[in-house]
Amino acid sequence: MWIVTDSEWVTSGRAHTLSRIDPASNQVTATIRVGNGPTRVAVGRDAVWVATEIDASLVRVDPASNTVTATIPIGYGALAVAATSRAVWVSGGLDPRVSRIDPASNRVVARITVGRETWGAAVGAGGVWVTTMSADTLSLIDPTTNKVVAGRTRKTGHGPLGIAIGQDAIWVANKHDNTVWRIDPQAT
Repeated sequence: MWIVTDSEWVTSGRAHTLSRIDPASNQVTATIRVGNGPTRVAVGRDAVWVATEIDASLVRVDPASNTVTATIPIGYGALAVAATSRAVWVSGGLDPRVSRIDPASNRVVARITVGRETWGAAVGAGGVWVTTMSADTLSLIDPTTNKVVAGRTRKTGHGPLGIAIGQDAIWVANKHDNTVWRIDPQAT
């Protein structure tokens, strides 16, 4: 789920949809078909971005019209998405790469090798942070070079899936040991 000032956005994998919810009334105000296997949502550059695992694509939704305006093939199951006004980042399970999409052209402009089973992505605290489940790691990608920053990959709990940035920390939810880790983004 992603919360924006006037809406909450929630995917339904079974219905293949993205729903817009008015937080004041808790009512669904729009339901948009986004493709097979929608997983996670991000907001950036006047768009709502939806990763779709089965279709292996990134879907762009215009929040003004509640319509799909682009479907961008990723080439592997898209599991996590993070966005800014200048780039959208997609990680995808067994593929060891994270794709960088240019929101102006809706095209993949870079693929950064991080490690097998990239399951989580978040933007902030100095760059793009990605979790790698098979290695139990958190890595930092420099968005200016599109490379993993040397010395900034660190161990996490077992099976890192979810990631969030806030309160001067990176928070990683670990599936296999049922923990949440608080990580200082300045620590190496």
